[in-house]
Amino acid sequence: MTNKILQIFAKKTSTKLLTLFAIGIAAGFAACACEDCEDSCSEINRFQRPLTNYAKTADLFKIGNKVHYVHSDGFEFNLSVVKDTTYTENKNDFCAETSIENRDIQLKSNEQAISIDVQFNGRIETVNENDQTSFLTPLYVNFENTSFFADLDSSGLPIESEVEGHITMLNTVTFNDVSYDSVFVILDSRHFNARCYNDDSSELGEPAYLYYSKSKGILKIESLNGKSITIKE
Repeated sequence: MTNKILQIFAKKTSTKLLTLFAIGIAAGFAACACEDCEDSCSEINRFQRPLTNYAKTADLFKIGNKVHYVHSDGFEFNLSVVKDTTYTENKNDFCAETSIENRDIQLKSNEQAISIDVQFNGRIETVNENDQTSFLTPLYVNFENTSFFADLDSSGLPIESEVEGHITMLNTVTFNDVSYDSVFVILDSRHFNARCYNDDSSELGEPAYLYYSKSKGILKIESLNGKSITIKE
């Protein structure tokens, strides 16, 4: 009986020792991995991505600003800027920390369940083939689950896209008897992605477009469900 108890005790003790030994090996590997990681990243690079002057100060998106629109279903309503928030977003990557200044805007109707979300991201530095530096600002707009994006230069005009049909410049366009100059038309993100990756877009239906002016903002915006709103001054 005593021998049996000793055998059980020895078995449990052996199991515990093996477990502790395995944990010790794992901890050792983790320590080595951490040391290797620290050795390969001796310096943290820090980057700043502030908003461009246009993105930061565009008065058309100030709180309280109001624009009159007509819906494709026939009714008219106002969209007011109910949110205009600038904040800093910090992103950490291997050996790099990036501080991004963003501006979030929301336009909303008090009469109808309609809203539009707009976001400007901090500028991105680019260098062309002639080593000339320039900055671009990503613009994102969302309306009824239909999203749009474009890269703007420091003055608020779009940068030419490599994807055909993504951005089209119009010298003049007329909406409800008012003409607007220097308008750019942005293809919706789903059709953009389909064209970018040469995917079949037949199931997406007709594309949607955003008509945008740097001085007036959103002139007309369409959704993939066939609805749209158009400015009416």
